[in-house]
Amino acid sequence: KQIPLTGQLPKGVRRCSVDLNDFSNRKRLNVFYEALNNTDSVIAIHSGDQKSKNKTHKLAQSLAGKFSSLEEIEARDLHRFVKKIDGAKSAEEQLRHVIEFCKACCNAVDGVLTAATKKGQVGKETKATRSPEILEVANRYLATGSCKDMLVLIGLIRDRAEVTTYRRDLLNRMIGVLRTHEENPGVTLIEAANRYQREFRYSGRPIRHNKLIGTTLLVKGLEYDHAIVLEAETMDVKDLYVALTRGSKTVTIIAIANTIPQKN
Repeated sequence: KQIPLTGQLPKGVRRCSVDLNDFSNRKRLNVFYEALNNTDSVIAIHSGDQKSKNKTHKLAQSLAGKFSSLEEIEARDLHRFVKKIDGAKSAEEQLRHVIEFCKACCNAVDGVLTAATKKGQVGKETKATRSPEILEVANRYLATGSCKDMLVLIGLIRDRAEVTTYRRDLLNRMIGVLRTHEENPGVTLIEAANRYQREFRYSGRPIRHNKLIGTTLLVKGLEYDHAIVLEAETMDVKDLYVALTRGSKTVTIIAIANTIPQKN
């Protein structure tokens, strides 16, 4: 049966009527900023379809890394970037792919790189160079092509104060792949990624950040202090059941419609 959202809701449950796709509304993200005021764990949940998966990353990006989006266990994006980097025909092309990866995980990457580095070229330090340590490692990486220097470069970009990471899960997995490659220098980067992925499946996902955005498929069976159900009226019965049962203390239902579910 449909659940009305207009009447009295159970204790710990509230409804927020806001269109997350109305980008002209400056207050549309307020519910997420409110959730940052405590140390409890928070999960914001989209449904499990492909369109919603893409929305999780965009939403995390718009929140400047205050929430981090979860990745699929299969890590398709990770393997896509690994194949690009491993298959690059030159050091310059490889560096451009590494920068592309950093931009897929972090905001404000362009601002800490020189024009030459962004082109995959050796750059020269000037008085205007904002991050000379990044330039130095990028130049060294062009000369060595080593995973060790790639690891240092990614870490330096991530740790800059003006850079915010919104796909920590993806970034941390790439770091894991590079460390695996360092420990096994005889394998290719793709082989290191496959080895890391096998170990990842057994060890599970380490949670280093407690404000997260994911889909029902990724959070099924997990529990958090607070759950925010995103665009609840777009969920079917199964997705809605998973989303509504993730929060142990509170559940916030974001929905424009006055009843859920809208579809079976």
